[in-house]
Amino acid sequence: FFTSDFYRRCAPGALEPYEKPDREWRFWLPLMCLFMGMRPNEVCQLQVSDIKQTPAGTDYVDVSTVGADADQPAKSLKTSASRRRIPIHPELIAIGFLSFVETRRAASGPTAHLFANLKADKYGNRATYALRRFHESFLPQAVKLEQRQVFYSFRHSFRDALRRCEAPPATLQALGGWSQGSLTSDAYGDKFDPDLQRPWIEKVGYPGLDLSHLRIE
Repeated sequence: FFTSDFYRRCAPGALEPYEKPDREWRFWLPLMCLFMGMRPNEVCQLQVSDIKQTPAGTDYVDVSTVGADADQPAKSLKTSASRRRIPIHPELIAIGFLSFVETRRAASGPTAHLFANLKADKYGNRATYALRRFHESFLPQAVKLEQRQVFYSFRHSFRDALRRCEAPPATLQALGGWSQGSLTSDAYGDKFDPDLQRPWIEKVGYPGLDLSHLRIE
């Protein structure tokens, strides 16, 4: 999928770029689900202000229900465990995600949605249209889908990547938002600290996947 001609045309440095309004979310949505374990709607409802940096210099995505503007509706999350601060995977940085964010910030300000042309459905879900386009067109036109392969397979692959690096239960919750049950140790320290979880996100990888053709110079 990531080496298909149409997907490559959506990349920031494409020689013959795809020019339609869905270019940005079509490019970044699968990458963020694959390398950061985010649910599609968590990505689609992000605002520019949700991309932050710790004092130690770790860039991260703040997944929460809090909007940048009091006049905007609250964001929706699947469960209370979904609130988390996810370090941005170095592959996304190499491909130009932070540059994309700064471009949006300069053009529209911190309260703008990263993917402004995605609109919420009647239930408040901003990912509905994007997922339909991926399921009906983008994925099957690029690759032959096997049984049970859907867009959520990107997030499932992230879970498998954490298994391969033997990530602890606290990291599974801090990065993927999967509830691991209540432990006495949960009351101590901050397991959601992006600086603490950064080494684990850096271990997330996929043998045989080469995205060097998407990286910016």
